[in-house]
Amino acid sequence: MAGDGKPGLPIFAKPEVFAKVPALVPGEDKAAYIERQVKVLEALGSPAYPTSEATLRKRAAADVERAYDPAANTRQATAAYLGAIEDRRPQLRTIKTPTVLVHGAEDPLVPVEAGRDVASNIPNAELHVIPGMGHEVPPALVPQVANAIAAAASKHISRKNKSL
Repeated sequence: MAGDGKPGLPIFAKPEVFAKVPALVPGEDKAAYIERQVKVLEALGSPAYPTSEATLRKRAAADVERAYDPAANTRQATAAYLGAIEDRRPQLRTIKTPTVLVHGAEDPLVPVEAGRDVASNIPNAELHVIPGMGHEVPPALVPQVANAIAAAASKHISRKNKSL
């Protein structure tokens, strides 16, 4: 669920999805922040695997209790944006580790084309585009993602053992 900064690829998949997310207001209280975070989580969600608003609210409240730092969101968003525009393909081509990429077909944040390009630049990478998934891994898909990672690890171990 990340791009590699290839020039010409769109930075955001579906910017219109975030039009209904209220802007971060400096100095907003925790309650307002939680309300905004619920909207963000809804926007990032997986259409085929919806999470209830109550669960999203509980998650947002737990995050606030763990660490309430609205400015951190701005820093993270800025870092993600800068990462999306910096061409990292040469570095990706040096990766030798077995790599599994997971991308939601309905990701409103990072275009699927960006995930495909990442996969094409990592030698022997496996890309799993999951239908109905957004920019988060819903609980129903955790086994599928874990199995993809385990399968790649098993292949690597098998290859390594054969070479011994």
